[in-house]
Order: sequence, then structure tokens, then C-alpha cells
Amino acid sequence: MAHIIISILLLICTFNEITETKYISTNESYWRARTELQDAEEKMHLGYKLELTSKEKLVNSKLMEAKHAELKHGLETPVDFLPSMNFLKAKSGIEQSKVFEIIKKIPKGAVLHSHDTAMVSTEFLYNLTYTNDLFICITKNTKEIRFKFATEKPKKTEECDEWNLLSELRQNKTIVDELNANIKSSFTLLVNDPDVVYFDVNEVWKKFVSIFLTLDGFLNYRPVLEDYLYQVFKEFENDKILHLEFRGTLPQTYELNGTVYNEVELVGIYQSVVKRFQSEYPHFSVKFIYAPNRKVDQTTFDQYIEIVKNLHGNYSDFLAGFDLVGQEDLGVAAVEFADKLLKLKEEINIDFYFHAGETNWKGMTDENLFESVLLDSKRIGHGYAITKHPKLMEIVRDKGIAIEISPISNQVLNLVKDLRNHPAAELFSTDFPVVISNDDPSLWGAIGLSYDFYEAFMAFTSYNDDIRVLKQLGYNSILFSSMNVAEKSRALVLFENQWDSFINEMIMET
Repeated sequence: MAHIIISILLLICTFNEITETKYISTNESYWRARTELQDAEEKMHLGYKLELTSKEKLVNSKLMEAKHAELKHGLETPVDFLPSMNFLKAKSGIEQSKVFEIIKKIPKGAVLHSHDTAMVSTEFLYNLTYTNDLFICITKNTKEIRFKFATEKPKKTEECDEWNLLSELRQNKTIVDELNANIKSSFTLLVNDPDVVYFDVNEVWKKFVSIFLTLDGFLNYRPVLEDYLYQVFKEFENDKILHLEFRGTLPQTYELNGTVYNEVELVGIYQSVVKRFQSEYPHFSVKFIYAPNRKVDQTTFDQYIEIVKNLHGNYSDFLAGFDLVGQEDLGVAAVEFADKLLKLKEEINIDFYFHAGETNWKGMTDENLFESVLLDSKRIGHGYAITKHPKLMEIVRDKGIAIEISPISNQVLNLVKDLRNHPAAELFSTDFPVVISNDDPSLWGAIGLSYDFYEAFMAFTSYNDDIRVLKQLGYNSILFSSMNVAEKSRALVLFENQWDSFINEMIMET
């Protein structure tokens, strides 16, 4: 027993020698050591390496004054701190924030993670329901709304017994208000008490998926789809964004005469809208990531592979790469398709941008992160569970694989309630390769990227982290995009010009 006690004492003495801090010595005061330690840690933060000009410092002081005021109020009245609330509750408060007011004006670079049918403002989406020839039905079992454009009343289906022309229903003054309210609510997750209604991850995902089903027959009508996409680009450009990479499942898109477009033709429609938008806004660029649902069998996945090959052959410059989407916890693990993905890589030069780690589980769903790393995913969508995997974190950092963080999405979909507790706070503290994206802004009433930038700036950064974080996020979004070297160089020049204009504008207002 004595030799065990001696061994333990020796171990304690050795540990004390190893862990003795270099900051404290007989010649050094406690306060100097404390300052040095704080400085050493701050130098690890996202954006710290950037040097501010004298003009930027003036604008930064205004931003930090607003930030510190909000943080002080949150410290005194924690219940009022906006990033700690579900965004569905906090949205109106954020819109009154002085920090948000500044962030709306800040150039943001690129959006690298957004989904095809959930990118536009809710109000614009609702206004599209006044398009001619739109029929509506309420499903028999789930009581959900379905839409379809047609020249005559659609036939009964397994879901729908009765279709009605929406414009005629709106002429009935006794039901029109309730009807319009139901349509609006069918487009978003907005409810009076989200914490009660969406009490767990599966419950909110059920509503989440139902919205996409509602939008299916509506946005897949070619004329509406084109108007929708053009408005998406316009809203993003208005929010100081210069590049977009959006993911899409490529659903069947149709005309009134019954014509249905295949996947290759649909991407052609996407590209035609991009070119039309660029005729007015030549600085704005777009790329597409084919991202079908992950909850499929091997036969369906084989069909995905063929679609990818066809898209790559026809739109190699517009197609950024391939991904799989849908709720990870209830989907098929990426490892089930690993062999086919490896073979695809050998056959064509295609990049992967996998959703992975969008989960609170450890040693289960989060293992999709391994496939993202081993299959050389260029970025990781969400990556919420990455901090649970120190070895993967090391590899991701070394390889420069950016984590696409979508703060509002992670909160609304019940991964985290208080955004201060989001794993991204750790990533920001170590200048990890990260970008901020908006995922599905339509579904929670957001527009563009400003809301997610606000949440990240107020929740993931320290008290003293400043405008350099926001500028670095803009740089990151361009550097980690799928653009080639020449495109990135052009985008960086555009971003710098936008940034200088923003700084000058803010100084004029002071």
C-alpha cells in the first residue's frame, strides 16, 4: 500500500510541474499575466488577424457600442437576450436591434448552404398564390394544403377528393380571411408558442417536411418557378450577397399543357433565370448542388448517380457538386452508399458537399461526419456534431473543409435552444474554417443572410470580438465556395469594393 501512495504522490508532483503556468513568476504580476493570457486567447479567434483601417475603426466603434449595449441588457435581463430565444419568437425583436440594423448593410460575400424551395421571403411566396389557374385542396388524412396549376379541375387523387380554383374561393367573403391565413401558415413554421408546438426534433421536422410537400405542386410550375428564382436572387443581392450556391432535389416541373421537364432540362431552366438576372446584376453569380433525399434504397440511389453524371456532362460549370438531404436521424447513413460514391469519384470529377452531423446524438447519426471526411467533402453542411470528434476536427482543419453553420435552422429544428450553447462558439474561438448560411429562410420568415449573421455575431463571439469577425466571414464564404481561382479573385475584388462602400456609407451617417 505504501508504494502505491508514494507513486500517487510522485504523479501529483509531476503533474504540478507539467501544468505550472509560464505566465506566473516571481518577477511578474498577476495582472500582467492575466492580460497576456487573455491576449493569447483572443489571437486564436476568428478574424483576429485582420487589421482595421482608421475608417473601419470608426465604424467598428459604432457597432461595438450597439453590441455591448445589447449584451449588457441581456446580462441584466437574461430572458430578453434575443439569441437565447427561439428565432420564431425573437424575429421581431431582432428587427428592432441596432446591431441588426448595421449588419443588414454589411457585405456578406456568399451564401453556400440554401435549399431550392425555401429561399424567398414569405410575403412574396404568398403573393404568388394569386397567379391564375391555381387549384387548391385539403388532404383527407393530414388536413394539409396541396396546390396544382391546371386549365381545368384536377382529378381526384388518393390524397385529395376535391380540388377548387383558389381565385373562386377567395370571392367568398365568409371564408376568405381564414383561407388566406391558412395558406400563409402552411408556408412557414411560425406559431405563437414554438417551444410547446414543436416539442421535439421529430415533431418540428414533421411540420418542416409538410411545408415542402405543400410547396411541391406550387413552385414546380415553370412560370412560377422562374418568378420565384428571380426574386430569390434579387432579395439575396439586396442583402449584400454576391454569390449563391443552392441545393435542389430537382423535382418534376410542369407546364399547363402537361409538359414535364426532366432533371437536366430543369437545371437548364435554373441557368436561364440566372443569366436573365445577370443581365441586370452582372456581379451576382450562382452555382447549383444536386441534393436529393437521403432516405432511399440502393436502386433509387443508382438513379441519383445517373442524374449526376448527366448533369455533369451538360452543366459542368454550373453544377458545383452532389449532396444528400433530409433528416439525418431518420435517414439512411451515408456509409451505405460509400462504395458507389467512391466509384462515382473515379468516373467523373465531381465534388461532394455533404450534410453531416446535423444531430445531437453521438456514435450514431453523427458518424456521417466520417464519410464526409473520407469521401473528401469540400464543405460539411451543418456539422453540428463536429466538436464531439476531436480527430475529425483536426483533419477538417488541416484539409480546410469549411463547416456550413446555419444558426437559425439549428435552433428552430431543436438542436439547440440557446444559441450561446451552439458548438460553433468553440469553432469561432479557434478560427476554425467556418461559413454562415441560412438553410431555409422562407420557413421561419427570414430574408437573405442578415438574420443568421446577427445570431452568429451576438451568440458565437466573445464580448470583444468585433467587425473583423463579420469581415472574415465574408472572406471565408468566397474562399470556401466552389468558384474557381479566377472567379474567387473577381469575387474578392467585388467584396472589397462593397466593403469600402459600406464603411464610407456608415461614416457619412455618423
